[in-house]
Amino acid sequence: MFVPRTLLTAATAVAVTGLLLAGCSAGTTASTQSTTQACEVLASDLQSNASTLTTAFSNIQTDPKTAEAALAKFGAALKKSTGKVNNVKIKAAATAASNAVSSMDSDLKAYVKDKTDTAGLAASGSKVQTTITKLGTLCSA
Repeated sequence: MFVPRTLLTAATAVAVTGLLLAGCSAGTTASTQSTTQACEVLASDLQSNASTLTTAFSNIQTDPKTAEAALAKFGAALKKSTGKVNNVKIKAAATAASNAVSSMDSDLKAYVKDKTDTAGLAASGSKVQTTITKLGTLCSA
């Protein structure tokens, strides 16, 4: 059974989101949230889920249901965390990443049912990689 390289790359990108954002200094969720503060909100909420996701995706070919459950949990945490962000640039990037993770989760559910259904998963995995990279770039600037 073959899982597209793009999927694995995207999974890695999702899993290291916490690492990309971890360099931000502590902040608050005040209405005048700086980029650093907004990134810290995301980082603090996502770090534990990123670790679980990494572990689950390392076994995606043998246990895709666990990988999907971990991705769903990560996606829910990202969506919830994005709701705490009010910095316009970071919120837009986090929302795009959240939407991409949600789409990838839907495609991963299809893959769980049919291991030959990889086209959507490859495309959504690429979108996750792109959006997470953009978010990481904004947070490390």
